[in-house]
Amino acid sequence: MNRPLLVLWLPLFLLLIAQCTPPTEQKLTEVRSSFSDEALRRLYDFQDRQLTDSLLPYFRHADPTYRYYAALAFASIKDPLALDSLSVLLSDEIEKVRTAAAYAIGQIGESAAEDRLIEAFEQFDTALVWQRSNAAILEAIGKCGTDRSLEALSTIATYRYQDTILLEGQARGIYQFALRKLTSPVSTAAMVRIATDANYPPSVRLIGANYLMRADNIRLQDYREKIAAAFKSEEDPRIRMALAVGLGKTKAPEALTDLIDRFQVESDYRVRCNILRGLSNFSYADIQPTLLAGLESGNHHLALTSARLLTAHGIPQDVPIYWRKAKDSLSWEVQLELYSAANRHLRPYNEELKGALNAEIRRRFERSTDPYEQAAAIDALAEFGWNYRYIRQKAFPSDAPVVRTAGVRAMLKICQMDDFRGFFGAG
Repeated sequence: MNRPLLVLWLPLFLLLIAQCTPPTEQKLTEVRSSFSDEALRRLYDFQDRQLTDSLLPYFRHADPTYRYYAALAFASIKDPLALDSLSVLLSDEIEKVRTAAAYAIGQIGESAAEDRLIEAFEQFDTALVWQRSNAAILEAIGKCGTDRSLEALSTIATYRYQDTILLEGQARGIYQFALRKLTSPVSTAAMVRIATDANYPPSVRLIGANYLMRADNIRLQDYREKIAAAFKSEEDPRIRMALAVGLGKTKAPEALTDLIDRFQVESDYRVRCNILRGLSNFSYADIQPTLLAGLESGNHHLALTSARLLTAHGIPQDVPIYWRKAKDSLSWEVQLELYSAANRHLRPYNEELKGALNAEIRRRFERSTDPYEQAAAIDALAEFGWNYRYIRQKAFPSDAPVVRTAGVRAMLKICQMDDFRGFFGAG
């Protein structure tokens, strides 16, 4: 074949070969969100209607967007029957899908999922390719795991300070255990270390500090010095406010002094509110002056926190103070909380004063046009059981749902009085 003919036929031959080659299907790797997507809208509809059977087929969809949102739907539906299918997605090739599956499994909260989550954890992921899904798995274990996993989470020693995402997963996992009333000395020691060591990332320390604030029945007496040092040096008010409550839980005399001293110089009202909450671990006589200072601070949130603590921890001898302060130029929320404090702690046998106090609260209810203020007045009246008739007559016919709800809440409170039968003369 001569050269001109070859030049002519070669492009045609290559074009023919290209046409005979089957097209390669492009692999989808992006999770996108678009409410113009009809299939995605259908997924949301299935979620709202809790149609498990309609959602499960999307777990096998080629588009990771639909796998992701189908998995996420079960965080709301919480159907244990979906655990087997969700477990398959823990090894999905798209990390966002794995993360959604782990979150959904955690929200379902079945202990049967514990081993599946552990198996799905990529323990040899030294390149941190799966760090976000691994972190989600650690948190999910905290929502459904047993003491065995709590111990394992609390003793992880391979994460470096710069492994922020994995450290967040570890801390959230331990924190989720605490929200389920599962703690141990080992887990508490781990969270104290995280909360007080400034080398940890702030986002991780915040989780640790909130553990100290919110976990029930943890012993912090041995960590008073560490928590106090971190509390005094901490610059982030979000961490500082959580450490304030944790420091109060140590119940040490030195902690009382540290909190009162800091209250006097602290500039962030949120931290000052939590200092008051931390002080609630000490005797009323020791904290009363600070609570009264909070009332007079000029800050609404601080005054309301002080008033609520007076209701919770006040004493009959200080009822005249609460009653008098309830008439000061404070917001109605604070005033009515102080009326609650006075009504709770004024002894029933002092009939004349009890009658006068409750008459004042009733007048506050009747003169107010704000349903929220009226609801607060109902709450204050509920501190004296014999107000049940008035509450029934005034709260239940109200057009305002918040007032009717306060009426129901008040009746429940009265029925749950420790001395209900004795109070109403039933013996």
